[in-house]
Amino acid sequence: MSGLSVVLLGNSAVGKSSSGNTILGRSVFESRSSLRPVTTKICESTETVHGRQLSVVDTPGILINPDVLQKIQLQCKDILHSRRPTVFLVVLKVDRVSSDQVKGLEKIMEVLGDEGMKRSLLLFTNGAALEGQALEDFISEDDEGPLHEIYEMFGQRHHVFDNVAWGQEQVQQLLQKIDQLLSEPASSACEPLALGPPPPELKEMRLVLLGLAGAGKSSSGNSILGSDKFKARCGFNAVSTEAKCNVQGANVLGREVYVVDTPGFSDVGMKPKKLFKCIMRSVLQLTAGPQAFIIVVRVGRVGMRKEAKLLELIPRLFDLVASKFTMVLFTHGDDLGGEKIETLIEENSTMSTLVEKCDQRYMVFNNKSRAILQIEQLFKMIDAMVQASGQDYCDSRIFKLTTAEEIRAFLKKKWKEIRHFFTRITRPENREGEMSEEQMPLM
Repeated sequence: MSGLSVVLLGNSAVGKSSSGNTILGRSVFESRSSLRPVTTKICESTETVHGRQLSVVDTPGILINPDVLQKIQLQCKDILHSRRPTVFLVVLKVDRVSSDQVKGLEKIMEVLGDEGMKRSLLLFTNGAALEGQALEDFISEDDEGPLHEIYEMFGQRHHVFDNVAWGQEQVQQLLQKIDQLLSEPASSACEPLALGPPPPELKEMRLVLLGLAGAGKSSSGNSILGSDKFKARCGFNAVSTEAKCNVQGANVLGREVYVVDTPGFSDVGMKPKKLFKCIMRSVLQLTAGPQAFIIVVRVGRVGMRKEAKLLELIPRLFDLVASKFTMVLFTHGDDLGGEKIETLIEENSTMSTLVEKCDQRYMVFNNKSRAILQIEQLFKMIDAMVQASGQDYCDSRIFKLTTAEEIRAFLKKKWKEIRHFFTRITRPENREGEMSEEQMPLM
């Protein structure tokens, strides 16, 4: 990637101008300590940095006044409609986040919208204040605080700067992260903002994977996308934890496909409320509702009661008729050893009921082979399900929430509604893989 535009956004006095100078390798933007905002207008400077042309745009504090906000909005809108590769660096100072900072960040997210958020990452300044502590550990000290929520809403994309040292290694690392961000299909960063529906051959497909820890959700996501987008390994503990609860995309069979990987509902390493927030925020990263909720089940697992309860949980979480948009995906198909999956379903009354409630929509994956044929079959099944539903996707009201305040209020209300049911369904199982009668939700 050659030319690149970098737009610095944030409140006043967080280090935007200093960061711009660090990136360009020289003092271009005015930067000094002051009780009043130093940067009062939008400034741009272009330099060759590490063999590439960088145009850095420095902006005033987002909350200075309405006139400044309008100018920043127009600047971002023009950039979003351009063909030049662009990244938005939302600048934060390593510190406790104040209410004004939260207000400014919410305003930035409104300005960027869905398309801009796909091309953005958090840039933390004053990195020396961490004193060697990892940023993730610093943020996790208050996992119920506003900084933690902001971090999640940006998909945990971040970089840390020490603008006093001006070391170019930190700039190189930032550029590598930017390249990785802009190379992901989900960012659409090198394309102009779409002004109409995508052509038929690029029709979007949005999928949400749900299931217990170790079911094979991440491996299935990788099989669907055709590459190792999600971390996946063997084990009985959850691999997709809060740090890996995200959305990945790729062009598959001529379509833009986005997959949401979620942590296991049996992940004992996460408290129920944190698990709830992680799952909901991941799904809300989708620009519109998903075409399918896929309940992932490992072939041969004893029990299945928890998987069956997921079908009850989905409508409570997302305010929709779950059966219209849900199917079952059996993983580790190579473990069948010639036995038919239909036989196993018939032998397990709980699973038989689940499959029946999903209108007999199920299939088997062998994630070791990643055969394109099984992906084609999956897409055909989902297309048929969407057609039968009479809707293009799950048109729930939650996917119409646009501001951080609306999302936060919705999640707070939703948690109050389903807290008891959600907590029961996520309790650990006994050794046989079943929940005890005391743990089962009342019918």
